[in-house]
Amino acid sequence: MISSFIAAKSDQNLPDYYKVKICFIDGTNTDLTIVEHYYNKDLHIFDVRTKDDLIHSFSLYTVKSIEFDKNWSKIVEIRSKSSKQ
Repeated sequence: MISSFIAAKSDQNLPDYYKVKICFIDGTNTDLTIVEHYYNKDLHIFDVRTKDDLIHSFSLYTVKSIEFDKNWSKIVEIRSKSSKQ
C-alpha cells in the first residue's frame, strides 16, 4: 500500500515544496527539497520526488530519522482541515 502525503494543490496556502533531512544509520545524512513523498508500508521504502523532478528511494532499514521543516506542519494542517469537510 502506498499513501501520499500531499494535499490538493488547489489550496493557495499549501507550500509548493518542503525540505527534509534524512539521517542514515551509518552516520551520513542528506538534505532534499521535496515536492511529494510516499511510504510503501509493505516494502518499507520511502520514495521522494524532488523539485528537479527526480525520484529518490530509501530503504527504511537504513534510515535513522527523517526531519521535516516547518512547511511540513502546514501540509499536515491543511490535509486535516480538508478531510474534515
